[in-house]
Amino acid sequence: MIRGMYASTSSLLMLLHRQAALSHNLANASTPGIKQEIVLAHETPTRPLFQQGESVSAQAIGALSAGVDGTQMRIDYSQGPLESTGRSLDLAVTGDGFFRVQTPQGVRLTRDGTFHRDSAGTLVTAAGNALLGQNGPIHIGDGDPYITEDGSVFVPGANAPVEQIALGQVANLDALRTEGDNLIDPGNEPVTRMPAGETRIRQGFVEGANVDLSGAMVGMMLALRSYEAAQRSLQMQDETLRQTMDVGRLA
Repeated sequence: MIRGMYASTSSLLMLLHRQAALSHNLANASTPGIKQEIVLAHETPTRPLFQQGESVSAQAIGALSAGVDGTQMRIDYSQGPLESTGRSLDLAVTGDGFFRVQTPQGVRLTRDGTFHRDSAGTLVTAAGNALLGQNGPIHIGDGDPYITEDGSVFVPGANAPVEQIALGQVANLDALRTEGDNLIDPGNEPVTRMPAGETRIRQGFVEGANVDLSGAMVGMMLALRSYEAAQRSLQMQDETLRQTMDVGRLA
C-alpha cells in the first residue's frame, strides 16, 4: 500500500512538471525563435518482491516499480514557422544552427532573429547583444543592409560583403541550457561553425515559436484530468491505510 502511495505521488509530481512546461510553451507561443519544452517521463527502477513466511525461505516473486520519474526535461529544437515581416534587419535561420551573439557572460546562441541597429551602427539583439560574424560584431552603418542566404552582409555603396554571419552548431543539443532574453548557453559544449550551404538565412523573416497551440491546450486538459485521478487514488489509499491502522489498534 505504501508503494502505491509512492507511485501516485510520483505521478502527481510528474504532472506538475508537465503542466509547468505546457504553460511555458503557451505563454511564449508568440516569442520569435522560442523552442518548446517537453517533459520526459519514464518508469523508475523496479525493485524485487520477496515472499516471506515462517515455513518458507524468502524467494523472489516478481518486481514492482515505485512510480514514474518526470523531472527530466528536453528542449525541442525543430524548425519553427517562418513569418514575413519585411524588415531588413529581421533574419531567420532555415535548417540547423544558431545565431551567435556576444554577451557580457560570453558567446551565446539564439534563434531569435529580430535584430536592431545600435548607435554605433552594429547589429544587435533587443537586449543589445551584438550579432557575430566571421570577424566579430557586424557593423552596417546607417543604410539598410542586403543579406544573402549564405549570410554575406552587403551595405549600400559596397561592392563586396562587409562581413558574413557566422552561424554556430553543437553536437549535443541536450547539453544546451536556456537563459533569459531568448538566449541559449552552450556551457562546455564546443560551438563549431556551420558548414557552408547546409543552412540558409532569410532576410525579412523571423522564425516563429515551434509550439503546437492546439496540442498544448489538449495536453494541459489531459494533464489536469490525470492529476485529478492520481489525487483521488492517493486519497483512497490514505483512507484505506487509516482504516487498516484503526483495525489493528482495536484487535
